[in-house]
Amino acid sequence: MACGSYYQLAMGGGIAADLWLARRIGIQASRSRLVDLDSPTRLGDDILDEAISRIVGVRRRASLKRWVSRFSQLPRLKHRVAEGLCRRGILREDIGRILLIFSRKIYPERDPRAERDIIARLHKAIFTGAGTPDPRTTTLLSLAHHADLLRMHFDERELKARRHRIETLVAGDPIGEAVRVCVQDAQTAATVAAITPCMAS
Repeated sequence: MACGSYYQLAMGGGIAADLWLARRIGIQASRSRLVDLDSPTRLGDDILDEAISRIVGVRRRASLKRWVSRFSQLPRLKHRVAEGLCRRGILREDIGRILLIFSRKIYPERDPRAERDIIARLHKAIFTGAGTPDPRTTTLLSLAHHADLLRMHFDERELKARRHRIETLVAGDPIGEAVRVCVQDAQTAATVAAITPCMAS
């Protein structure tokens, strides 16, 4: 799949990361990485609060990988995230045309400062070697790395040269690891889907 194909899984991982960093969920250190609800207190964000409600509503605990997958499939997730960024003045809502006939909702950037800040934080973590980043930056790097999103903003050759640095920083991050496994599963499913028609013929 092309670079950026797994952004939806990265978004699911981002939801899990926000809940974890806000101490709403705990992640068991065991191999199964089961998720525990540490606090049902809402955060005032409709996406995160829906995620908390879904955890509250389950009968059996699920693994972090399963929750990342479930969060990535929340209804209208991409649009809801974009709408939240519109409310913060980072994006703006517009209508784009396809073949001058079909219309779709698009979200051009209004204020580039937030994106620049994220890229600067990632650049510092990857390329300067200035110690260990804060937990949020580490998780952000782990999500972007495992969802294959870093190539959208950094040169591939430079990233390859810093691969050991990246792997060292993200090692042990449970959220990014869950996204990595989800991506592997998606790749396997795509390969099987591509091969099956050929075998049938």
